[in-house]
Amino acid sequence: MHTFLFDILPETGHIRITLQLALLLNEQGNEVYYTDSSDSVFTSGLLEKGVGRILYPDDLRWFTPDLVLLDYHLQAKAAFYHKRKIRFVYLTASQLGETASPKVPVISLPPSAYSISLTSPRMEQLLERVPTLKDDPSHVLIVGLLEEGEPGRHTKKFYEVVKNCCMANSRYQLILLTHDAEMVQNLFPIPENMAIYRLLDLPALLPLCDVALTTGNLNTLIESVYAGLPMVTYPSPAHTEHRSNAMKYVNAGLGMYADIRKTTPRKFGQQIEEILNNRERFRESSQQTQRLFDRENKNLERVADRLLALITTTRL
Repeated sequence: MHTFLFDILPETGHIRITLQLALLLNEQGNEVYYTDSSDSVFTSGLLEKGVGRILYPDDLRWFTPDLVLLDYHLQAKAAFYHKRKIRFVYLTASQLGETASPKVPVISLPPSAYSISLTSPRMEQLLERVPTLKDDPSHVLIVGLLEEGEPGRHTKKFYEVVKNCCMANSRYQLILLTHDAEMVQNLFPIPENMAIYRLLDLPALLPLCDVALTTGNLNTLIESVYAGLPMVTYPSPAHTEHRSNAMKYVNAGLGMYADIRKTTPRKFGQQIEEILNNRERFRESSQQTQRLFDRENKNLERVADRLLALITTTRL
């Protein structure tokens, strides 16, 4: 039996790609932990499944894992583990076949449909309401996921743009998911075809929608692909990772790239119509991408074997 510690950027998408590997290692009889700095919506579910949690950095004064699985975006922490002579390897998402720099030891994990259930009474209320939002076949159900991760400073202004577009076009039925009440408080009163909810479990909701609005956050991109849902991406100009994610998925034919700073109500409407006019093409691309990710996930046991081998060797 060995001990593994996941030290991951506390964004839902970053944690999500590690879930299957963490549970696989745990099922093989190893001790598996996440740092408290990796807390996410999945923490309680992981604890229930026997995956532990340690305090970073305090617990590492007495706890020495055999191997740390360090998020590639947390390279600044490498010095900490080097100083304590704790072996580590980087993890990153293998987005659409792309890997990180070969100059650094990196293991790429594929996105998957796997998640830990986050159902709640609030989620059930929303799912009950969705059919009434789409009671007219001409209605277009749009879900706004712009706050999955840290919202950019242009988000508040963009919400006004979307609101104005909904006021001008009753076909659009917008569900805006938010975790920041202050971000949306100035939107009220809102039109009847616009609803605001706190961020909720996405797998049950997204397949019922027609279009997703996203910043390029990894989790919403993965969820949208597995829901077969085309996206309009609005990454913050200051968020390098989100811009990169968005371009990869758009280049794979999964949606459109738009400038959140320059989008007006008229342009927003045009973006939605372009998505709708090409939805079959986007759906086919989603299915192809799902198959690609699923093929890569079949090799997850090999990844686990590679990690176990790392513990007993001095080279990657």
